[in-house]
Amino acid sequence: MRSASLRQVQHNLGEVLRWIDAGEEVEITRRRKPVARLVPVGGQPRPVDWDEHFRALHAIFAQKPPKGSPASDLVIEQRNARG
Repeated sequence: MRSASLRQVQHNLGEVLRWIDAGEEVEITRRRKPVARLVPVGGQPRPVDWDEHFRALHAIFAQKPPKGSPASDLVIEQRNARG
């Protein structure tokens, strides 16, 4: 992956686009910190493996029980407070 400063991109956009046309990804930096990534468009979109995504989500959220009381308890409490 190539890296280019914002100034380089502003002054040499044609060159940066040639890199991208050649299949390279370009990371845009501002004050040496990455702020964006330009990637070539093309090819077929990759199919999403939904089973893998659901397994990852389950691994993240199944380990942590929710904290506090359910929102429905708060709604009931506020309704009762109004009279």
